[in-house]
Amino acid sequence: MNAILYRHDDGRLAVAASEEKATFATGEPKWNRVGPVELHGLTVGSAISVMASEEVGIYLDCEVKTVEDAARAGRLPGVKYGRSWIFPLSALLESLHNEAMETAKKNRTPPPVAIVKPTGRKSRRTPVPTLVDFR
Repeated sequence: MNAILYRHDDGRLAVAASEEKATFATGEPKWNRVGPVELHGLTVGSAISVMASEEVGIYLDCEVKTVEDAARAGRLPGVKYGRSWIFPLSALLESLHNEAMETAKKNRTPPPVAIVKPTGRKSRRTPVPTLVDFR
């Protein structure tokens, strides 16, 4: 899906489906239209917090190439702008949460079941005598 990327003077980024939908930019001249972007794995919203590939790499403790490969494959939600990838924080956290829940479900082990095996030994206890009534 194609959208438009906006940058605020303070460095924040926002993505809108069209100029008409960019309601955050109306009345505030500090939002500048950067240009069209292609969205991968996320939906268009209003002003959002984003992270660069390098920041995501630090956050996930992996290489930038790994982050960008995951975004290209659709495993991480990102926006490709020019040669750079940006990652909306809320979509990234939701994606990581879903992946963690799936991993936990796969790794969950069933509760242990007690299995009783006969030992083959006879009991050492003396059997209780049967009482007979002779009346």
